[in-house]
Amino acid sequence: MKNIDLTEIPEDILKIIMLLNELVLNEEVSFRQLYEHEKIKLIYSKDLMKYLPEILFFKHGFGLIKIREEIFIIENPNIYIKNKKDLHEMNIPLLMTKICLDKLYDPYRFYLIIDSYRKRLYMYYGRDYARKTINELKDVMKKTLISKEVLCR
Repeated sequence: MKNIDLTEIPEDILKIIMLLNELVLNEEVSFRQLYEHEKIKLIYSKDLMKYLPEILFFKHGFGLIKIREEIFIIENPNIYIKNKKDLHEMNIPLLMTKICLDKLYDPYRFYLIIDSYRKRLYMYYGRDYARKTINELKDVMKKTLISKEVLCR
């Protein structure tokens, strides 16, 4: 996979994404609060939305996201999501954009992160739950055409 070309994203859009991230990460403002703010509403245009990542998998602080056909890994043990409703309310795509842009896809790193994720799940939730969740993750990876050699390990 090629690295994402940040020059393709208009600079003003990138600045807005980064600004919103800073607000959320530093001030612990929710995206729902931002969205409900009149001035911020203007920012949420189709133009901005097309640059935000698509979530492929997000559970217990581990995620795969997609930005323009590129797959990014996000691992943040401080974010715990129980279901899609929580995910929708937190509007994770914006929150994750800044974190992901510099963590480009690397098969070896990908394997290490999945392995550490599996161990963490096993420790907190037990073997059966860990196996089920990792299988869900692998299904998502197969659908998104992530390297088969990573899956075979």
